[in-house]
Amino acid sequence: ESMLRASRVVRTQLTVGRVALAGAMPSARRGARQMSSLEGTKTLQNLKEAFAGESLARMRYLFFAQRADLEGYSEVAAAFRDVASSEEAQAMGHLEFLQEFGDPVSNQPMGSTKENLNCALVGESHDGVLTAEAIKMAQEEGFEDAHDWFTTVQQADKLHKKYFEKVLKEMPV
Repeated sequence: ESMLRASRVVRTQLTVGRVALAGAMPSARRGARQMSSLEGTKTLQNLKEAFAGESLARMRYLFFAQRADLEGYSEVAAAFRDVASSEEAQAMGHLEFLQEFGDPVSNQPMGSTKENLNCALVGESHDGVLTAEAIKMAQEEGFEDAHDWFTTVQQADKLHKKYFEKVLKEMPV
């Protein structure tokens, strides 16, 4: 019961935190200084790294929530999901700051749906290269399960790329 009460307090704090984050996001700030002066700065690099870190934390916490659910800890799972949601909001804020400088993964212009589809295509192509290297390394090192997993991921990434290509091709001008 004390865990349940503590969980409710933390959820309330996270909700308040998300509201504060929303108010601080670049789109919510009127009259904010242009970000173009960030080009080539450590702050720009920090925003890219923070985006990656928050995105990674979100996925880890969702994974942890699944494990907690399997072990019967529904309140712990809920806590992981709540914090994952907050991490997502933080990642979106970082990405919004970065929008002016292009996609932090593909280094392509981003913003419009067409630009974002191009970013996704470049990203999926890059994933394909990284996955091919991972397949080769897993095989060389004798990790058959990892090799098989990376091969499955490579197949999925090819499908993702084809799907984005189709959507982009069929997108009205």
